[in-house]
Amino acid sequence: CAVRSRNADAAPTGYVAAVGAALDDSVAAGRDRLGGSVPLRGTGMAFRRSVLEFIPWTAFGLAEDAEYAAKLHAAAVRVRHCADAVVGCDSPGTWRDLGKQRRRWRAAGVLASKPLGLAL
Repeated sequence: CAVRSRNADAAPTGYVAAVGAALDDSVAAGRDRLGGSVPLRGTGMAFRRSVLEFIPWTAFGLAEDAEYAAKLHAAAVRVRHCADAVVGCDSPGTWRDLGKQRRRWRAAGVLASKPLGLAL
């Protein structure tokens, strides 16, 4: 679903994270509309019971969403974007914390560090 930063105006890092989330939301909506699978994001995920029964959640690492997405992809389960759902979250408050978060995501193979790159 769409992820909105609750503290986008609190610091430059909140704004950078909000811009990145908006880009991710747009890409996810486009991929879904074109019939593709949408990448999972740790914030704002929901699953049908039948999916969790078919592929139980066994991912508990730092990037568990990327781990589970790989399992869904291998099983040919299409991940959809739910445009009507919105989740609010707080973005990291410092550049150090934002960089740490994005490095963790990048290490999992998720291309979520683009907003930090754009800001620099």
